[in-house]
Amino acid sequence: MMPTKHMSRFKTLAFGLIPVLVFLLILEVIGRIVYPIDREKRARIKAARDPRAQMSYLSNGVSAEGILTDIRRMECRYLPFLGWLGAPDVRLPTIETNELGFRDRPIELPRAGEVRIVILGGSTVWSLGASSNAKTVVGQLERLLNGTGTDVTYRVMSGAFLGWTSRKELIALMEFQKQFAADLVLAVTGYNDFFVLSSATGLDTRPEARMLAKAVEDNLRPMSTLRALRKVAGSLGIWRIVLHFRELSNLTSPRRGRVTYDEARAEAGVEQVVDRYATMAAYAARHGARLMIAVQPEIYTTGKRLSPEEQGVRDRFIARTENIDAVIAQYRADLLRGLSALNRHGVKVVDLGGVLDAVDEPVFIDACHFNDVGYEVLAKALLPVIMAD
Repeated sequence: MMPTKHMSRFKTLAFGLIPVLVFLLILEVIGRIVYPIDREKRARIKAARDPRAQMSYLSNGVSAEGILTDIRRMECRYLPFLGWLGAPDVRLPTIETNELGFRDRPIELPRAGEVRIVILGGSTVWSLGASSNAKTVVGQLERLLNGTGTDVTYRVMSGAFLGWTSRKELIALMEFQKQFAADLVLAVTGYNDFFVLSSATGLDTRPEARMLAKAVEDNLRPMSTLRALRKVAGSLGIWRIVLHFRELSNLTSPRRGRVTYDEARAEAGVEQVVDRYATMAAYAARHGARLMIAVQPEIYTTGKRLSPEEQGVRDRFIARTENIDAVIAQYRADLLRGLSALNRHGVKVVDLGGVLDAVDEPVFIDACHFNDVGYEVLAKALLPVIMAD
């Protein structure tokens, strides 16, 4: 039998732990409610928190929150060397992918009298913010080309995905040109390479290198005890509360930094980009296609008269990274000068930086993405360039 003195201490300890356990149980329940792990619920929560969800002009019969939710819940896959690409055959209200994972309808075999165009690029070509596949740059350009009244039928295909740089464009062309069977390869590009130049200090800091390292960590390297414990803790409601407030803090007080122009980095980086496109031009030519490059518009160097909401977008991005507007402008000029050397390879280079300058309607939803109107303007700017080629 337990002595009375020990029994008293045991009861005191037991009754003292009850409130603590109840409190922890309450936190667990709260954490699971406010931070669900379920993909669908997380997508809706993150979309609702996204500043773009409150924009008055990010919609076309579809709510802005619906567009952003689909982006968040879209399934992706990681492919060696290429990196992230959409999962095949995704069907969401605003996003559909084909058998390869591109935001496009299935790729058919070439037809007689058909001109086939593939557009390479990052999230601007993928058209983050578009309300449907038909409203993307690719979808609208195909509609415009087939409405010119010529006897030619155009098939415009997407070869783009979120975050892709010129490096990924080169790999995508080499991997998928057999399926594309493109007559014209059009790279609508620039912003992601500007971003790499302005923020990266080496190969290991580039987004694609970090993603590859994470893929290896998640799928190939044996899990350490510490990492296993972190995964267990990550599923606990209490830890979810910490993540919830961390995300809110990042939204209300985003990390601030400053970037500076580095002439040596610009020279080396632009040379690499130009070399990739020279390789792409040669590869395309060997496969019966020609390469064209269009440097995309972005909010830092645009001459567009911004609406109050658009000005708020620009201010928010400049406040997040001090001096980013001046640095992007310098890297942009360097890249255009470097790409001009490709003229001797028969590569036409077009600067789309000013195509939005005369547009009165608001189009920018962030630094380099647009609403449906913006993507239509981009498609209309590409139309005469392609027709004249």
